[in-house]
Amino acid sequence: MRLLSCISFLSLVLALDPGWVDIPGDYQFTASMTAIVYINGGVMGDTEDILAAFDASENVRGISTMVDGLGSYDGQILHAITIRSNAVGDIISFRYYDASADIVYDLPESYTFVNNDLVGNLMTPYNLNPGEMVINDGLLPLDYVLEQNYPNPFNPKTFINYAVTELSNVSLRIYDIKGQFISELLNNIHMPGKYKTVWDSGHLATGIYFLEMNVYSRNDQLIFTGINKMMYLK
Repeated sequence: MRLLSCISFLSLVLALDPGWVDIPGDYQFTASMTAIVYINGGVMGDTEDILAAFDASENVRGISTMVDGLGSYDGQILHAITIRSNAVGDIISFRYYDASADIVYDLPESYTFVNNDLVGNLMTPYNLNPGEMVINDGLLPLDYVLEQNYPNPFNPKTFINYAVTELSNVSLRIYDIKGQFISELLNNIHMPGKYKTVWDSGHLATGIYFLEMNVYSRNDQLIFTGINKMMYLK
C-alpha cells in the first residue's frame, strides 16, 4: 500500500447529482479501502452521499457503499470502496459528493494502486481528512471576515465562510448559550484567501450556539475577533 502525502486544503465544485458510474468489467485488478471521511471536522455519511475513486483521465475507478464501523468506530459511518485498475502503480484520486449541500469535494489524498491491497478496515479505517477548503474565485480579501453561517437555523450541518488577508493563525470555536466551550473546529495557519468549513452539530441538544473566530498575527497578537449566533433545530 502506498498513500501519497496530501496538502492541507481541498477544493469544491457546485454540482447536481454527479452521475458517476462504476464499470467493474473494464478493469482486471482490484484493491479494497475502508475509509472514514472528515470534511472540516465533520464525519460525512448522509444517505445519498458518494465517495468515488478516479484515475488521471477522470475515469471512475470505484464507488463506495456505506458500512457501520466497529470498536472505537462503532456508530460511525464508513465508506467501503473497491478500487479498480489494469496496472500496478496507477495514481488514484478521490472525490466526495455531499448530497445535502449538492457539492462535490476534490479530496487531496491520493493512493498508488497495488493489486489485492487492503487499506483500512472496520476497526481502523483510513482517514480521508483534508482540512479546510479554499474558495478559489481569483480575488484576495481586503478585510478579515466571518460571515453568518448558512443555513441558519440548521439541522444538523451548517456552513461557515470566512476570509483572511495575510498569513495568520485562525481559530474557530463553538460555545453554548451559557458560554461554555463546546468544540474547536480548527486552529492553524492560513494563507491569505477565502475559506469555507462545515460544522456538524448532530450529537448536541437543540438550541442557540455561538461561533467565535480569532485571528492572530505571526507574532501572536490578536488582530481580529468575530462572533456569530447560530440556531440548531432538530
